[in-house]
Amino acid sequence: MRDYSVENPIFSDKISIVEEDDLVSAENDTAASKQLLQNDLVLLARMDKYLGSDDNTEGPEFAEGIQSEDVIGAINEVFQLGSEKKKQLVENLAALGITASTSETWEMLLDKVLNLINTSNDTVTAETLLSGYTAHNAAGAKITGTLADKTSTIDHSASASLDTTNKWLKLKVPATGKYGVGNYLYAAYTTIANLIGLTTAKLVKGNTILGITGNNNNMDTSGADAVAGDILSGKKAGVKGSLIVGTMPNKGAWTGATTGSGNVTIPAGYHNGQGHVSGAGAYNAGVSAADGRVNADSANYRGGYNAGVSATKKGTAGAGDVLAGKTFTNGSSVEASGTMANKGSTTQDATATQDDTYTYLTVPVSGYYNTESKLRTKNSDLVFDGKIPSGMYLAVTGGTSFTLISRGVPEDIIPHLKFVGGYVSGFSGRNELSQRDDYRHYGAKVSYADGKVTSSPSDAYIASMGTKGGTGSGWTRFTSVCAVFQYV
Repeated sequence: MRDYSVENPIFSDKISIVEEDDLVSAENDTAASKQLLQNDLVLLARMDKYLGSDDNTEGPEFAEGIQSEDVIGAINEVFQLGSEKKKQLVENLAALGITASTSETWEMLLDKVLNLINTSNDTVTAETLLSGYTAHNAAGAKITGTLADKTSTIDHSASASLDTTNKWLKLKVPATGKYGVGNYLYAAYTTIANLIGLTTAKLVKGNTILGITGNNNNMDTSGADAVAGDILSGKKAGVKGSLIVGTMPNKGAWTGATTGSGNVTIPAGYHNGQGHVSGAGAYNAGVSAADGRVNADSANYRGGYNAGVSATKKGTAGAGDVLAGKTFTNGSSVEASGTMANKGSTTQDATATQDDTYTYLTVPVSGYYNTESKLRTKNSDLVFDGKIPSGMYLAVTGGTSFTLISRGVPEDIIPHLKFVGGYVSGFSGRNELSQRDDYRHYGAKVSYADGKVTSSPSDAYIASMGTKGGTGSGWTRFTSVCAVFQYV
């Protein structure tokens, strides 16, 4: 007999071990048979328990055993209970994805159950099983998990460290437990700042990083190019890492006056815009000079003024010659405004015309154009206008037979085309069936009539080949025709 208690300790309780000899040599083999049947019922009930039968949630004790005093009666009892239990066991195994049938013996079904719940190779421990859950260890003992479930708390404070070798910032898991994809480890700004050595002195004043606001007034002056003369006297500036003291004189609201020659020398330095140059000196000198002249009256002064203005009005430009928004002076105006449209760096749509050599684009509107300006026309506007110089030759290609219209030749010029000749490509002139190379010099002919080009074997080819040829003939191998015309 099978020793179930040895194969799986789960079944050792309340099962009497019956050896095979008990069935053949015992004085009371009926008792032995009854014990075996009762063992089967106990095993079946326990299998129901471990497979989750709704009818045996607590598991039976079978304290009373089988009541019949003979084997036949015991078998009848077992048959009534066993057939129903076997069916239920088969259904439970099938629900677990295990193939089973009521036609199988109890021993066959028991093997499947033993294989199903054999925990001898299990490695689960209480520390690796989630808290609140139960399982059986390798010894078959029930254990309750102690692994903490951390998923309910989203954020977990973690200690931080720097891995200078891999250049990583590491956050250490704070405690053993189960964490999910919705959990986060965090470290405070101050912790990270301390790790990387970030201080206020290392940040430019006013900049804030990781909660630390900089107070460093230093700046990069490597690109500065000022010299002392560019800086106001008494002021200082940093240039290329050095402190420069300015030497530029501060003239403030400096004032000056014209001399008899009308020239004023402006002193070097800083001027605040409040100063001025007086023209009184030059004016007085002019008046004094005028007073010493003959006929010095107002009319002479007015004439001299007008002569000066007239001398200023020079130039031949007109308003259309100067860009809009700009002013100019010509022979009749001073500070006149230009009206020329500014088309610089623009793209303008233009009409196109063609001759035998060029395509011309017409400037659409007058104005100023620079090298960034562009004229354009649609490709569809560049069409054949139907004008072909007399005497020009035109080659048209197609299949073995085609019309000129199908090849894009305008219908109105077809009457002016004189057929000159044609040739075919890919034609060998050799009859492949007869393998006669001496017919290679015979060719094909291209014909034209009523706007249609056709091709066929030449008369010489037909005369030489006769009715020979067919699909093996070289004539069937040519691919296209080119017809040549002269425009008249």
